[in-house]
Amino acid sequence: MITDYSSLQRWHREGVILDCNIQDSAFLTLLDRAVGRIPEMHMEDFPSFNIYAFTGKEGAMVMEDNVCFDLKVLGELPEEVQIGIIAHEFVHKFLGHGESSGLKEEAEADQLAAAWGFEREIKAMRKQIGPPTER
Repeated sequence: MITDYSSLQRWHREGVILDCNIQDSAFLTLLDRAVGRIPEMHMEDFPSFNIYAFTGKEGAMVMEDNVCFDLKVLGELPEEVQIGIIAHEFVHKFLGHGESSGLKEEAEADQLAAAWGFEREIKAMRKQIGPPTER
C-alpha cells in the first residue's frame, strides 16, 4: 500500500499516480526513493499513470497509461540499477514515449534521467544491461 511511502503518497494525492498494485515492500521503497528525487517542478507536467507488476521478457516498460515492472527480473539486479530503471521508465512516461521506443527515445530517457539527478544510476544500469536497443 503506497500510504506508507511519502513520495508515492504525495504523487497519488496530486493525481499523478492513479493506482499501484506493487505489494513488495523493498521495491516500493525503491519506487518511493526514485519518485522523491524527481525534481518537484516536473510533477505538474507528469501525465497520470498506474504502476503495475507484470511478468514479461523485459524488466520494465511503459504500456499505455501504465509503467510496468517485472519484480522477479528487477529483484536480481543491484538496487542502484533498479533505481536507474525506475527513473528511465518514469522519464519515458513523462516524455510520452510508448511501447515501441526507438534508439532516439531510449537516449532521450537516459539523458533526462541523468539531468534529473540519476546519472550514477543510469550509468550503472547501462553497465549492467548494455546499451539501448529498439523495442
